[in-house]
Amino acid sequence: MPLFSYPGLIGYDHLQELVALMNGSIWKTSKVQLLFEIDVELLAFLLDGLHEDLNRIKLKPYIELKDANGRSDEEFANECWENHKARNDYIIVDVCEGQYKSTLICPDCSKVSVTFDPFMYMSFPLPSTVTREISVTVFYGNDTALPIPFTITMLKDSSCKGLLEALSSECYLRSDGTLCLAEVYAHSIYRYLENPSEELFKIKNANYFIAYRLSKNHEVSTKLELVHHSKDK
Repeated sequence: MPLFSYPGLIGYDHLQELVALMNGSIWKTSKVQLLFEIDVELLAFLLDGLHEDLNRIKLKPYIELKDANGRSDEEFANECWENHKARNDYIIVDVCEGQYKSTLICPDCSKVSVTFDPFMYMSFPLPSTVTREISVTVFYGNDTALPIPFTITMLKDSSCKGLLEALSSECYLRSDGTLCLAEVYAHSIYRYLENPSEELFKIKNANYFIAYRLSKNHEVSTKLELVHHSKDK
């Protein structure tokens, strides 16, 4: 008796029985457990297993594949679908299957070959995050206000120049002021980011930044840097 032997429509009760059967028999093998780590693979397994057991065509006819030969996509797609249905007639085809168009051009004779191939499911990678949140604490160089923390959302491929421009807008930096950006590591200033073209993706997410609001003539000022170290007991 085949594993999937439900003729006709698959109801919710039958699907529950099917999942229970999987949990009680084949699910116990470590290879199958590893195969089903994500839901997409489980769904693909179910559809593939139901593929032949529900097929109402027992003797599949031989059908010679033909080219479009200048016919419209709609006409040729309907013909390809009818040929597929002549060999595969079951509820999964009606509900879950479709066709995608494939076009090939011969580099020698420039002949164009168009086919419509059936598919049951398609896998797409999840888009990766293209932004990152950067925490920056802004200090006033003249000690006129308390430090203010900011969280700036930037593209991962942004540069220090872009971060400074976004931060200047967030903290309402005046035209006669500038920002001195520094990277903090292990609770102390690791380095000053003096190259505006430096890319942010090279800096670890665990690190954060501080910035000093200074006047544009801060080069003539004296810089005093205090570093606090914890005393080991």
